[in-house]
Amino acid sequence: MTECRQRSWTSNPSLILLIIVLLGTVMTSAFGRGTAVIAQGETGTPGPSYQEPSRLSVAGHGSVRLEPEAASIVLGVDIIDTTLSGAQAQATERMNDILEAVTKAGIAEEDVQTVNYSVNLVRDYDNEGRPTEVIEYQVSNQVSIKVRDLDRLGTLLDAVVTAGANNVYGISFVVDDPAEAASQARRLAVQDARAKAEEMAAEVGMRVGRVLTMSESSAPPPAPEVFESRADVQGAAQAVPVQTGTSEVAVDVQITYELLPDSPGAESGTATPAA
Repeated sequence: MTECRQRSWTSNPSLILLIIVLLGTVMTSAFGRGTAVIAQGETGTPGPSYQEPSRLSVAGHGSVRLEPEAASIVLGVDIIDTTLSGAQAQATERMNDILEAVTKAGIAEEDVQTVNYSVNLVRDYDNEGRPTEVIEYQVSNQVSIKVRDLDRLGTLLDAVVTAGANNVYGISFVVDDPAEAASQARRLAVQDARAKAEEMAAEVGMRVGRVLTMSESSAPPPAPEVFESRADVQGAAQAVPVQTGTSEVAVDVQITYELLPDSPGAESGTATPAA
């Protein structure tokens, strides 16, 4: 009986075809659903796009002018003689007289420093421009003097020239401690940069946001006011007139700001990057 049923199932082509079609449909449906799940897992939910903020870089400058607190001068003697010993003796004698005059003018010993002592040979030249024998010797001796009482500067210059100084190289007026002035100049520089940024942003319908970068490009000490001169005189009738002027402390900054839409509500369209 069982054998007859089995033979009849296998001998029915229509039944076999139906079973094959059903199996194919089930496998295709399962494969399609699996593919869809995988694709969805790979794609995910699209996140908001991130946009770099608009930037505006500006330079700011601040400066403060100060009255100088001290002066620095370099002075000394140049002596030329036919013998080295003679030139050295004269230079030494004159420099001693100069230093005595400096001391009498109230200059402290620690404010006087030798900055140069040199001996040069003065040679003769033949018709073809080649050096031959030594005919003279030049001895130079210079000192640097710091004058803390500027009211004495003119009198000091008169005194050292009278004592024998035949060269005066440069008078520099300086500020001993420019730190406080530099801080004030720095604040002015930052304010200057902010004002420029706000003005430029307003012209394009935007406003200034947070600071992105900031740097200080320079904060130099006051540039000395230098007066180059060279004296070659034996005396003076009165104190040398001196104008001290002022010294400048300057600071420059470079600041980059974020630019935002002029309307605060328009900011919501800008997304922040995901963590």
